[in-house]
Amino acid sequence: MARARLLSLLACVSLLAVAANGFAQAPSASETDDLFNSGKGALEGGRPADAIAAFEALADRGILDPTVSFDRALAYAERVRRGAGQPGDLGQAAHGFEEARDLSSDDVLDADAARGLVVVRGEVARRKARAGEPVDLDKGDPLGRAIVRLAPEWLWERAALLATLVMTVALIVRRRSSARRVRLGAAISFAVTAPALVALLALTLAARHERLDVRDGVVISAAAHLADERGIALAGGATVPEGARVRVVEARTGLSRIVWGTTEGWLQAAAVRPLAHLE
Repeated sequence: MARARLLSLLACVSLLAVAANGFAQAPSASETDDLFNSGKGALEGGRPADAIAAFEALADRGILDPTVSFDRALAYAERVRRGAGQPGDLGQAAHGFEEARDLSSDDVLDADAARGLVVVRGEVARRKARAGEPVDLDKGDPLGRAIVRLAPEWLWERAALLATLVMTVALIVRRRSSARRVRLGAAISFAVTAPALVALLALTLAARHERLDVRDGVVISAAAHLADERGIALAGGATVPEGARVRVVEARTGLSRIVWGTTEGWLQAAAVRPLAHLE
């Protein structure tokens, strides 16, 4: 009995030690606040590099906050404005503004982030035009994805369930009713609802695929050349501009398969920074 109690005590002590170690590694609220205040102070004090370091440290800790993303974007944009910009800074700024918009429910912050995006992408377009390169930055969504994104997955799913219910009722009425007009109306309802159900099921599956398997990201490389699945640059392949928002539909070691409008191909994984999102 004594040995059993000793073993139990040792097990409890081990668990407490593991828990304490986990708590020690987790960032505390005060550490998070200190980093945020340090970044804000550096940004206001004209030290964008220090601000970037602080806000990136918050991102590394998994802090999801639209204000942090917005201020990180400002820090990168400010470094460019001061003439000390590094390759990819404009893409990082675009990423921060895009992320702030995705995370925010504040109309004012959303509008400020949208204006920031216009300025950053305008600068990217100006530089590309000066270099004699195409300046098409926003390809927009393909028609199929635009339709899928008209409503959330749960709404497509409920619409499909409703269509199923209508078809079931129409089938029962058609079989049990003896009135010719009622049977005809039920047959028409069934015929109209059947293709709608097929379309709604397809939209539900597409929306689920978007939620589970597709991640949006922003190109943070000044020169992101499309490649094949081996990572070899395609001859005459398109270049996805810095700051472009893309969809990451597949990821492999060191590579990401992206869709940008109707353009699809592989990019180096480091060229695309995924956008954080709330679960």
